[in-house]
Amino acid sequence: MDSCSSGYGSHSYSNPSSSHGEDLLSSPALVQEIFLMLGEFDLLQTLLSLLQSFFQVKPYPARCKQEEKAKEKLLIDATSIKKRETKQLAYAAKVDDDMISQKAENEMLKYKECIEELESKISELRLEYESSKVAALEEAA
Repeated sequence: MDSCSSGYGSHSYSNPSSSHGEDLLSSPALVQEIFLMLGEFDLLQTLLSLLQSFFQVKPYPARCKQEEKAKEKLLIDATSIKKRETKQLAYAAKVDDDMISQKAENEMLKYKECIEELESKISELRLEYESSKVAALEEAA
């Protein structure tokens, strides 16, 4: 007859040292039954876990208050961190704006100096032109 019957626990395993030489895991039906038992074990473990969580002792009011205080403290800390980050971002933006303004002001001063130098040269050239024009009129006269 087959090495396993229709129900669990009624196995007639062959001895590995028997004359048949049949190994415990050589029977496909036996291997299938082992896998079924492992699946049932996993199912039972899951069911046990669910039952434990369902019948878990409810927290005491003091514990609830303590958890609420911890949540409030975390919210306050998170708000504080958010405010600090906002201030830091605003400060960084202000620093960037100040740098851009300083750079623009420096360039404006540089261009202003160049314009003043060019205006001075234009004045010199006008004076030279006027004096050469006067000298030419004096020679012609």
